[in-house]
Amino acid sequence: MASEDEMRQMVVQLEAGNKYKVLTQEEYDALLAINANKDLGAEGGVPKPSSTSTPSVSKPDVRPKFGFTFPGPSPIRGLQHFMSSTPQPLNASYATPSYSQPKLPIFSGQDDPPKGEVTYEVWSFEVKCLQNSQFLPEHVLLQAIRHSLKGSARSMIVPLGEAATVADILQKLDVFFGNVSSCETLMQNFYSDFQKEKESIVQYGSRLEQTLSRAIQYGHMDVLAKDAMLRTKFWTGLHSQQ
Repeated sequence: MASEDEMRQMVVQLEAGNKYKVLTQEEYDALLAINANKDLGAEGGVPKPSSTSTPSVSKPDVRPKFGFTFPGPSPIRGLQHFMSSTPQPLNASYATPSYSQPKLPIFSGQDDPPKGEVTYEVWSFEVKCLQNSQFLPEHVLLQAIRHSLKGSARSMIVPLGEAATVADILQKLDVFFGNVSSCETLMQNFYSDFQKEKESIVQYGSRLEQTLSRAIQYGHMDVLAKDAMLRTKFWTGLHSQQ
């Protein structure tokens, strides 16, 4: 068993670290009495006087003993700021993009188109140019096609039904109005053509070029020979050397 001097040295060492405090028996008993009075609801260590009134029953605290906060800015405040900065009406809806309907030339299917109408070759060329465009929806092009067809040409597409596509309409009209002439027929029309009376040289030259273009399109002649043949025939087909 340690002597009294050894006990004093141990106490000094414990208190030197500022972590522990050695109490006497009297000090320890006094602390126990103070803690007991606090548990009874006393102030200053003196118990409260008893009361004859009905003791009130305290409700247990059912609130959670923990909390949680989002790191960084509050997401709720960020959402409130977004909603206030971009107000949306209750009946807001997404607007579909609108397209202006292109205007195609009129085609009625007549062999000699009257004024204001064009041949099938010119009409189909305009349709294919729009069809190759990547910015025009097919339903807009279909509506423009229906508005541009008249007479027998319009009657041809009726049996195709309402679900007909642009390709279906072009395929149907090609059968009836497309150029199905053979190479010999095309070249014969080319060489026998000439400038008509009161016809401008622009109209005459355009007709010759269209004939050669059809021959090239169907593989009847080489594109490299087009310019030379066109210049020769254009000169010899003029009705006046002037």
